[in-house]
Amino acid sequence: MEGWVVSGTAGLGRQAVNQDPSTTTQLYELAATSPVASDSYYFKTRAGYGKSAGFLGPNYFYRYVMEELIFPF
Repeated sequence: MEGWVVSGTAGLGRQAVNQDPSTTTQLYELAATSPVASDSYYFKTRAGYGKSAGFLGPNYFYRYVMEELIFPF
């Protein structure tokens, strides 16, 4: 995968909502970008997981995948 750029993010913390006890928050993300040529398209992808307190309780979590195809002009 020569020329690809791969990056990651990880975060861990605590949050409190209203007067409720604090809860753990988490975020993990992995991203990759294909080689970029100035006159051609390239591809980006990102996947992640997040967990935090929400309106419906302390264990709201989500997963996501995002795909992008970029055409310079």
